[in-house]
Amino acid sequence: MNNVQKTNRHELFDNIKILLAEARKSVVRNVNQTMVHTYFEIGRMIVEDEQKGNSKADYGERIIQYLSEKLTKEFGRGFSKRNLEQMRQFYNTYSISQTSGQFTPIAQTLSAQSMELQDKYNEAYTVENKSFPACNFVL
Repeated sequence: MNNVQKTNRHELFDNIKILLAEARKSVVRNVNQTMVHTYFEIGRMIVEDEQKGNSKADYGERIIQYLSEKLTKEFGRGFSKRNLEQMRQFYNTYSISQTSGQFTPIAQTLSAQSMELQDKYNEAYTVENKSFPACNFVL
């Protein structure tokens, strides 16, 4: 085999290696983005259930403990009482509480484009369609 063929094979291998590394990074980014949206939505659902339309929650209920037990049984690790409390806090931290009981996510950057993306996210996401529109949380 001549040196040109060996060089071409090494270049081919290097190009494939770069492609695979980039694909893996992309998958990790997408998974992380989906998890951020999922945890934000879990936090929103908990807050809305706790408040039931009121401006403040009725903490006499044990919804977090109940969810922790049920979700852990169904999905395994990651749904401890503390984790669910942090999801609720995540939602509360990145949302503005309005006196009407409605919650509007905070724009993640100062640009109008970011605010528009966030508004599109809020309008497009529903539990029924089980999908997240493209929206970037910049944390």
